[in-house]
Amino acid sequence: YCEGAHLDEPEAPILRAALHGDLETLRRELASGVSPFFEEDTEDEEMSLGSAIHMACRWRVSDDIEPDDDPSGFYPDERKLVAVVKELLAAGVPPTAKDGDGFTVVDLAVYHGRPLILAALIEAAGPDAAAMVNEYKMVAVLRRCILRYGTVATSV
Repeated sequence: YCEGAHLDEPEAPILRAALHGDLETLRRELASGVSPFFEEDTEDEEMSLGSAIHMACRWRVSDDIEPDDDPSGFYPDERKLVAVVKELLAAGVPPTAKDGDGFTVVDLAVYHGRPLILAALIEAAGPDAAAMVNEYKMVAVLRRCILRYGTVATSV
């Protein structure tokens, strides 16, 4: 979680699809038999990229970057990432999935400022949500979600 740390673009299409919010490619990869739990080895033995669901939470878009300011599409709209997360949850990835460094998807969603993804994870966890997210993290991130989007609904 180093501030300003940069991760190289993953090689695996399923991980790139998750990172960029490309639901069509993600579905194609899953349909072809790629595991939703697939993880790519990195040159940095001290850092794990995690699986596709972790990639969807990995990047944080600065509050001063608007989607229109990013013509490359490198920073996808969070709602696209929510669709990817929901697809991976439907494919059997638990909302408590940990990466190789021991960070859960919730940890990454909170750290990288992904309130809509956090709301989708809470929704997927159902009655287990309280055990998944401590009260402080939930309040802070849901507050940000309401301020940014006016809701915590995860409809896309």
